[in-house]
Amino acid sequence: KEFDLTAEQNAKLKGQNVPSDIVLGVRPVHVSLANEGIEATVDVTELMGSELHLHLDSNGKDVVAVVPTTEVDVDSLHGSHKTVHYTFKPELMHIFDRTTEKNII
Repeated sequence: KEFDLTAEQNAKLKGQNVPSDIVLGVRPVHVSLANEGIEATVDVTELMGSELHLHLDSNGKDVVAVVPTTEVDVDSLHGSHKTVHYTFKPELMHIFDRTTEKNII
């Protein structure tokens, strides 16, 4: 899946020597379930009161989503191996140099 960077993110990158090997990071609270988006399989669900922590397998990568229980049908997600879709706002992405682990933006 491709995401367009915002004008602000592009401005921060301008003039930097950006490595070709980067890591994209998104905080779990910024990941939301969606009808369309990146497909994933639920590995583990943890009901934490007003939030549901979802541990997802997304193309072989572990993704954690923290979603308010008011926004999902908890019973339908309970258990593992259910297919879901998730997304996030590109302006909330963080980009890191894989080698140095330095935050680029």
